[in-house]
Amino acid sequence: MDGLKRILSFFVSRPFWIFFAGILFFFGGAFISYFEVHPNCQMVLMKIGEILLISVLFSFLTNSIEFIGVFQDLLEKVIYDAKFLKKRKDISKIWETVSKEMFKSKFPKISRPLLEIIKKDYLSQDEVSYYSDYRNIYDVKFDDADRNFIIVNNDVSFVLNAVNENEFSFPIKNWICASDATKDNVDFEIKSVTVNNNPVVPKLVKKEYKDGCLFFHYEIKLKGCKEYSIKQNIKKRYSIKEDNYIAFKAKWLVNNMTVQLFHPKEFNVLFVERATSEKFNIVKKREDYLEYEYKGLILRSQGYIMIFNPKND
Repeated sequence: MDGLKRILSFFVSRPFWIFFAGILFFFGGAFISYFEVHPNCQMVLMKIGEILLISVLFSFLTNSIEFIGVFQDLLEKVIYDAKFLKKRKDISKIWETVSKEMFKSKFPKISRPLLEIIKKDYLSQDEVSYYSDYRNIYDVKFDDADRNFIIVNNDVSFVLNAVNENEFSFPIKNWICASDATKDNVDFEIKSVTVNNNPVVPKLVKKEYKDGCLFFHYEIKLKGCKEYSIKQNIKKRYSIKEDNYIAFKAKWLVNNMTVQLFHPKEFNVLFVERATSEKFNIVKKREDYLEYEYKGLILRSQGYIMIFNPKND
């Protein structure tokens, strides 16, 4: 039906009648014997025919070029449309090619290793995409039984953004520096974990003492969502003389972070950024309290360190 409409449209269109008139003029001037007596008239008719035919041909070529340009624009829109790119099996190759060209202009000698680092650290096949609205609240107090030890209550909350809804294991890892003499007096306890307001019980995967540190590795199973609101409450007891800092190192990307620290007045606390591209902003600071916030992305292995120094030293 559409083909028939196009044919009818062509026959009633102006170019067809110009083409038809051109043929009549040209062949009329060439073959009608009457014009043998009037050769000038014959030449004029043939020239008119030629002009009409050439104009139709030129119009056709112009429209064809214009159509090709429009078709090319439409094709480019389709190729680079997000819906189309999602279905491409070679999307990683396309991204790599584009990125190489971008990096070559600015980093011609290190474009390949730079691309490999980005793929390895930020586009890996982990189940987690990133954290958002990460909040760490620490309440540090002396142990009344032994003031060489401190008790740290840590409330953690964040939104975990997963790649898909498939089941995966989410790790909860922590470490405490301790000597052989004090490692048996160190305590670590995950007091509670909730996922989307539902309590869960973490499974202990590994606990080991190595290179002067106690390592704790727990896991919880997550599935069925692409966003998980997670809250943790962790309690630790350890020697302030052997482990005088609190640190955070991002395992995945973190979008926006708030850090709050309640601490004894006997300490001066030094807050140090851990390789972040921007500074943590001081929200509040007093003798026994610190609050910092970071607006933007914290990359893998970036974070902060809070160092505790006694005021009487």
